[in-house]
Amino acid sequence: MKLYIYKLHSKDESKANEMTYIGSTKLKPSKRFQLHISMFRRRIKGFGFYCSSFQIFEKYGTAGTTFSVLQEIECDEKAEHKLLEFDWMYRVENCVNICKGATVIDVRKYQREYKRGLGNCVCQCGAEIRLNSKSAHRLTKKHQKYIEANTIPRPDLEDVCNQ
Repeated sequence: MKLYIYKLHSKDESKANEMTYIGSTKLKPSKRFQLHISMFRRRIKGFGFYCSSFQIFEKYGTAGTTFSVLQEIECDEKAEHKLLEFDWMYRVENCVNICKGATVIDVRKYQREYKRGLGNCVCQCGAEIRLNSKSAHRLTKKHQKYIEANTIPRPDLEDVCNQ
């Protein structure tokens, strides 16, 4: 199935990185943007649930906000696209998302079902390792030094290696 990873941000280029919301959808991008706007309007009237994308609408207004597709993907599993969405949340500055994408359960399910410990990957610390030796690698001095030196918390990404 075709999915889109997108961002909501200010139309004003000088403010585009002030606040960003990252999401994913299987709907057409224009339809998903309109859905965000209608959810925001319902919330103003006292109905519906809160979404952190509303912060952007509150600051810039619906007319001052734009929707951009970051990545178009083909995937069958929710865990796979949630991992990509999660990665974008950490790549983009000033992300307002409250739920930071993939859960630990999604990540572990993806690893178990699709990776099966086969092949090589590059760890966050830069070391090339086999997928089935990640646990042992995390105990090495090189990896421990890297984790200590980097203060940006990325709890779920530690368990994910991209091939």
